[in-house]
Amino acid sequence: MKKVSVFMLLLTLILAVTTNVSASNSTGKWEEYIGINFYNFDEDEAGDDSSEGFLIGARKWSNERLAFGGEWDYTSYGVDGTDVTLNGFLGTFTYKLLDNFSLDGALGIYRGKFENGGSSDSENDLGARIGLESKLPLTDNMALIGRTAYRFLKIEDVDFSGLEFSLALTNKF
Repeated sequence: MKKVSVFMLLLTLILAVTTNVSASNSTGKWEEYIGINFYNFDEDEAGDDSSEGFLIGARKWSNERLAFGGEWDYTSYGVDGTDVTLNGFLGTFTYKLLDNFSLDGALGIYRGKFENGGSSDSENDLGARIGLESKLPLTDNMALIGRTAYRFLKIEDVDFSGLEFSLALTNKF
């Protein structure tokens, strides 16, 4: 997993440094995206050190630099013999620092479902994410985005905080 983490970090940095595309006026446009996530957890109590998941979301550009939206974030993995599923329902913001490099943040509710044998328990808690996003335009309306972020999340005394690497395809409409 460390190789994947290093690869995603390098991809995000390369996209940020090498792409210099002038910004088109996105004000009032919606942008939808779907992609994959890779997580590295800080604490041993979160079980495996890493996990994969996926995300789907949409955001509306209120001006050339600022967008607000929503996102669904999903991952599942094992913690000490217990299967854990995390669903995050997040409100997001994106602030363009440069044409292809943005500050990204999210705040929302994460639902953790813990299953051990025949028993099941669900808990909700507030989580947050802050990070950087880079964009590689493919066409006028489509782009590939890479995101490196840190997620703050603790559910039922288990700390799920850690690094998050995302790769997604976007479409403006």
